[in-house]
Amino acid sequence: MQAFDDRLLRVTINVNGKAYVFTDINIEVSGSKYATQIANNATIKMTNIDEHMRDYIMRVTSPFLAKYDTYVMVEAGRKSNGYSVVFIGRLFRAHISEPPDITVTIKCITGFNSSVSSIYFNTTDTKTIAGEIAKKYKLILNYKGDERYINNYSLNGDLNLQIKELANLLPNNRVFVDNNTLNVIAPKKANTFFTVNKDNGMIGVPQFTSAGVSTIVLYDPRIKIGENMEIKSEINPSLNGAYRVFKLDFNLTNRQQPFYYTIQALKETI
Repeated sequence: MQAFDDRLLRVTINVNGKAYVFTDINIEVSGSKYATQIANNATIKMTNIDEHMRDYIMRVTSPFLAKYDTYVMVEAGRKSNGYSVVFIGRLFRAHISEPPDITVTIKCITGFNSSVSSIYFNTTDTKTIAGEIAKKYKLILNYKGDERYINNYSLNGDLNLQIKELANLLPNNRVFVDNNTLNVIAPKKANTFFTVNKDNGMIGVPQFTSAGVSTIVLYDPRIKIGENMEIKSEINPSLNGAYRVFKLDFNLTNRQQPFYYTIQALKETI
């Protein structure tokens, strides 16, 4: 039934607090999200934007002009259940193609932020440290991780460095940013469990990888990076079982064929 449900795709570019929304032009979005300290990324292609907006995007991403506070939000979904957020990140570069169909290509990344300091002279738990990082970068904290107590914690650095150090303090946990949320998830505390099979969007046959399994599915917002999933394949049942999603590649278009996730998952005891 999902295949006959009209797709939705929306790109919002926010510049210094003012939002510009794109839905009715040709849009292609691709990128990757990771349940690790690797920064999420997205490439957005929009064709035949009006000349004024095209010039504006090029100016706010120029490394030679005044710095603008810019970020991009990509949302996707189906007509029956509306939009959900796929990606939020900083817009840091753009370029344009030649005529006749002029395409603006925008590169985006998470964690492209200024440095902050985190200093605790007394014994502090990791949940408090994570909460302070989230607060300073205006993120929501999703803490389902273990808790450790740390003496004299001090770090000055950007968001990626802050996350890397927090992950070092919690080596058995997944520490990562997805959209506007800082996630700290212990293996036994991941609580979503999505079943992937031919009836709910699986495309083709799942395959073994060096890390676990790879499978392609139609876009579904219930699939979460860092959370649990179950594969049920009739053609390749040897892969059936529980996995942890550690990477999501997304390929979304509003006028072309692609509208799917490629899931990379680890085989884990859940």
